[in-house]
Amino acid sequence: MITKKHTTLVALAVCALGLVTLGSVKNPVARPFHIQGHTTITGNAHDGSFVMQDWGEMTHVGRYTNHGSGTDYGLVGSGTATAANGDQLSWTYPGSSWYVQWTGGTGRFQNVSGGWNIVSFTQTITYPDPDTVVVVQTYTGVGTITY
Repeated sequence: MITKKHTTLVALAVCALGLVTLGSVKNPVARPFHIQGHTTITGNAHDGSFVMQDWGEMTHVGRYTNHGSGTDYGLVGSGTATAANGDQLSWTYPGSSWYVQWTGGTGRFQNVSGGWNIVSFTQTITYPDPDTVVVVQTYTGVGTITY
């Protein structure tokens, strides 16, 4: 009876350690990723520079806010998404490929990698004055996140 209890406790301890090491800084795991978000991009109509604010929900992150900036009329940019618990994900949008790449982070996302493709979006474009363009988008995306 004591041997059976001892064996059961050892098995439970091994399983618990296994769960901890499944995904960690030393042993990153690629996971499926989904995102849905809402973006407001405010751009300079003359030189193509822009700033953006974003919010939505991501798997493995939950609700987030996002801030970024870029050039080339929205085709090149980078920024930082912040989860509700304060962990951050850095990203870059390197061009017109519709692919957003993870470049680093903090907390559990310290050595994050992977990225996601924009799957669908809707947008409204307005010109509040001759110097400014405002793009409001709702989008979805899928990809992987490794951490």
